[in-house]
Amino acid sequence: MPIDALQTLFASVEPGSIAAKFRAFASTEQASPAAAAFVALEDWLNDGVPLAAPIARECLTGWYGENRPGTGEWRIAGARVDPAALRCPAFVAAPARDRIVPPASAVVLGERIPGAVLHRPQAGHIGMTAGPRAEAALWSPLLGWLRSLDGTT
Repeated sequence: MPIDALQTLFASVEPGSIAAKFRAFASTEQASPAAAAFVALEDWLNDGVPLAAPIARECLTGWYGENRPGTGEWRIAGARVDPAALRCPAFVAAPARDRIVPPASAVVLGERIPGAVLHRPQAGHIGMTAGPRAEAALWSPLLGWLRSLDGTT
């Protein structure tokens, strides 16, 4: 699946937001740090890797359309993927305002993995990773969790 097709699907989740963000950008001082940050984020968002057809089918149909991970029906090479069987540290970030991955589906994953840390930032899918508040929303809590694993908090 070409990246342009994937971006079209993402844009279709909330079509009005695309026009709104570009209207806001139009009123931004073009030589400002805010404008540079906007352009850098848009470049990053649009510089994805095309998905191979089987992966695209699994992600779009299996994960998103049929919610196989949430219903316990996701399989890899025929074997059922069971989050409850994981026996390793896990940090699950389920942003509260995610429009791409419904928060309820991410929360279920965090609840099914034994001992998982479920982090619920007040952000969206992209905002928690690359937005202006991403450090506080995701990266600092994740770093603290990673440090706690090796005792260097």
